[in-house]
Amino acid sequence: MDQTREVREAREATLDMLAGAYQRRDLEVFEAAVRSDMTLTLTGSSRLAGTYRGYEAFGRYLEVLRQVMRSAEKPIGFSHREDVMVFKQLMVLAGPDEAAEMPLVVTIRYHADGRIQSFFVQPQQQDAFDRIVDASGVEMQGRLLGSG
Repeated sequence: MDQTREVREAREATLDMLAGAYQRRDLEVFEAAVRSDMTLTLTGSSRLAGTYRGYEAFGRYLEVLRQVMRSAEKPIGFSHREDVMVFKQLMVLAGPDEAAEMPLVVTIRYHADGRIQSFFVQPQQQDAFDRIVDASGVEMQGRLLGSG
């Protein structure tokens, strides 16, 4: 079933709102758009790779991630189908000895109530992503599911 234009636009607007909230460190905004039992999975073998469950783990993940990554401020590309939205965003990842621009592909799955159920994050340059994250020395504590 194809998504209506209104649903697609609402999902993209919500993502824009969440990005702004992330920049302001206003994680309370996430509670209206994201389910409390949400999961976030980051692929790869870096210290941050793995699956995180719930707001608390999600918030800690975002705080750690901001230490090594920021948006490259380039346009986002979206695709939509049924309960899934996929977007690609160019990001700047910086470690102590290396920096790189690289696209991240994020798959968002929606619950029947319209809120976000899960994020699946996959760097398109996985080896470089893992190497830069690990060289940066960031650590993720409190992973509530799996570990990469």
